Amino acid sequence: MHKLLFTKMPKQEKNALSRELVGTLYLSLSIILACSLFSYFPKDVHSTESLAGVHNWFGIFGAYLAFGLYSALGWASNLLPLLALYLGGACLFRRQFSAKQSALWVLGFVLVFTCLLQVSFSGPTDWGMNNKNLATRWDNPTRGIAGMWGLYIGTNLFQSVFGRIGSVITFGLASGICFFMAMQMQPQAVYEWTLELFRQRKLQKRAQALRSGDIKTVLRTREEEIVERQRLIERELSRRGKKNAHGKRPGTRRGARAGARPRGRGGGIAFSRIHGDGREGKAGI
Repeated sequence: MHKLLFTKMPKQEKNALSRELVGTLYLSLSIILACSLFSYFPKDVHSTESLAGVHNWFGIFGAYLAFGLYSALGWASNLLPLLALYLGGACLFRRQFSAKQSALWVLGFVLVFTCLLQVSFSGPTDWGMNNKNLATRWDNPTRGIAGMWGLYIGTNLFQSVFGRIGSVITFGLASGICFFMAMQMQPQAVYEWTLELFRQRKLQKRAQALRSGDIKTVLRTREEEIVERQRLIERELSRRGKKNAHGKRPGTRRGARAGARPRGRGGGIAFSRIHGDGREGKAGI
């Protein structure tokens, strides 16, 4: 009984169990964030002494959570439930998914995208005008559409050094890289998926053209199909020709064997050298 209870779990099962646990935690976090942000009411942070006056679905905790996120990150906080939902689903359904690595890239994406919002769409005055109730806890309520992080990092630091256009380009590229790394997408798979998407779109257009019944449209569609098939055949022949040319290069094992002089039966030279009978010159005959 003792051995059955304390037997070590196999490594694969242990990794699967930890991955499922992390995925469940991310899904729970996604629900908490979504409910807290969706039910956010600016005056909840001033009425926490009376629970009856709190409108947030998660009570005092949800009110302060949403207040802190909106104050720090602004409208970029609305991306957090979606990103947590993706992390949870990826941990549960993708075996080769690294939750720790992806979480770090997600955090980087949120911070960079917050600065991109700040330098792209609005300045700090609009945040104070549209969210007066949100920022009344501080003496200076003007923090921008992307919260304090977007104002201090995006505007005061980067925009003052690189300008608005340079900051938009910098944060846009950084956001794309962080998002791509956070999703853990393979470039080859993305490329093949894009080609397949365009191919399916082209096939749908051709099918619609053939169903239209117009003779000119049908002939043009058939001609496009013939040209495309011809290109595929030429590409395949070219690929096979390069492969055959690569196999016949001099210096390879096949070329070395093909260019070797045929020898007699029984090994010839090797037999003479082993026995030392002086017939080395006649061995190759």
